Amino acid sequence: MEIVLNNKNLKLIEKVATHGIKIKSENIVGHNVREDVLISLNGNEVIKEGEVNLNKDALKYLNNKDKIIVESKNEEVFIKQNKRKITTKDFVFPDKNIDDIEIKSEKLFTITKEALQQIYEIKYAVAKDETRPILQTIHIDNENLVALDGYRLAIRKHNIKDIKDIKDELNIPYKIFNICNKLKIEDNLDVYEYRGNIILTNETISLQVNKIEGEYIKYKCLLPKESTTTLKVNQKDLLSLLKAYKGLDWVKFNLEEEGLLKLKAKGNITIQDELEANIKGDLKEIAFNIGYLIDTVKCYSGEITMQLMKEVSPMIIEQDDKYDLVLPIRVNK
Repeated sequence: MEIVLNNKNLKLIEKVATHGIKIKSENIVGHNVREDVLISLNGNEVIKEGEVNLNKDALKYLNNKDKIIVESKNEEVFIKQNKRKITTKDFVFPDKNIDDIEIKSEKLFTITKEALQQIYEIKYAVAKDETRPILQTIHIDNENLVALDGYRLAIRKHNIKDIKDIKDELNIPYKIFNICNKLKIEDNLDVYEYRGNIILTNETISLQVNKIEGEYIKYKCLLPKESTTTLKVNQKDLLSLLKAYKGLDWVKFNLEEEGLLKLKAKGNITIQDELEANIKGDLKEIAFNIGYLIDTVKCYSGEITMQLMKEVSPMIIEQDDKYDLVLPIRVNK
């Protein structure tokens, strides 16, 4: 076997592959053990057909500019770059042997680059614990991209045109998008489902993850039908205060004074602030987890409107194609 590697792809796969990489005639395949995601990048120049497994540690002795040639013979691997020659053994994967990504099904739809950015944005609302694995996915239906962790709900109206061709909604594990984000993928990705796997692919890269079985929560049933109070405030000003409260336990909004939002953040110390605001309604006060509120507010810009009902009812922010819900918390009076 003798192959000229694509330097850019080699450095990309090095970022996300856990132990080693499989070098094949036309592509490089890596496995991220933590996320259990397979990654395949195209673009090798084949001199002599074959394949070899390469220890990822060998890559740190190579630069990312000059041509890299890989040869294998009698279970030994030879890596050449300029005058440097590295010799190593054919790598044995400690977790499992890496198979190539196989697609033998029809395309479901294409995630546009705009929709991909929306998915990256709502990652904060994807469940972190494994109690309900289905909530560790991005839910995609004919209208929306959805992330939900039980405390927050993030909805983005997408521009995916061909999704109407599928009958069922699809839940894609976010960990595959996490790898996409690490690789700074910003282009369209075609979506396939094959043999219990979800596959994302375009001309240069393919990624594969196991499908998570289960039915997603009927998220539209969680959306409040009405509100009793609206709070309009400048996003930049509010976010600046919230970021200053990082490390504290919670923040309480006092809405009793017209034209003035009073904030009280508490932890091992207490901070009080005031912010100009347009307040209409009956609700007197409501409290939130500071981190959850930051994650939501930073997705918006300009003047934002918070829709509120009761101290224990969800807060809603809606703007253009974005809709976010955050549950309040109970604190002592």
